[in-house]
Amino acid sequence: MLRKALITYLASLALATTTPNIWCLTPRDGDKLARDYAALFSSSTFTSAQACSVLAHDFTETSDSINAISGLPSGNVTYESREAFIAAQVCWPAVAMDVVAVVAVTCDTVVLRWTQRWTDGTEIAGVSILVAEDEGDRNGEGEGAWKIRRVYEEFNGLAVLGSFGEVVGIQIEVDHVIPGMPRHSAAAAAAFAGSGGEDPLGHLKVLPSSLGQVSVEQPSSSVTQHPI
Repeated sequence: MLRKALITYLASLALATTTPNIWCLTPRDGDKLARDYAALFSSSTFTSAQACSVLAHDFTETSDSINAISGLPSGNVTYESREAFIAAQVCWPAVAMDVVAVVAVTCDTVVLRWTQRWTDGTEIAGVSILVAEDEGDRNGEGEGAWKIRRVYEEFNGLAVLGSFGEVVGIQIEVDHVIPGMPRHSAAAAAAFAGSGGEDPLGHLKVLPSSLGQVSVEQPSSSVTQHPI
């Protein structure tokens, strides 16, 4: 009896250690999440639908690199919602984010190293920590529909400021855009307003204009321009 019980226990233990945990990310899941995240910055046709397919409904991002550029306190949540991220992202140019390496994949977290090369040749290097959640039951896709719930990201922000310094001729102060959207988004819009653009949520509209005379329209906020 004891021998039979021991054999049964060992068999169940072996099964548990060889059967994948469906509630955890696999290496393939982690690699896909990393590349889907990078694609948000690389697409010249970025849309809110693309972001919603990658980012969870309760998404937030914290980045002291962006906070420093934006004049926000260290440790602040940079984007308080998925909508805030989308509204900010449409103001940035499409700069391909190359995944250098997926450093680690745990049950719910992906760590990746990446680089971006801006139009002036400046190379930005960064590290992102993506915390994922399975939204399959929420959206009816079934188990394994992983989306990014939290991002913690740092990069060499001084290089970004140096790159902006080559093209930005004004400084913009925004009293309010939408909750969770840092002021740097308007500055980024100013830097690349030559092509014009409007965010899919209707919060921020950038009108084509010559460098140094950028027009930013916001339905419910005031904008002040100051020469640098």
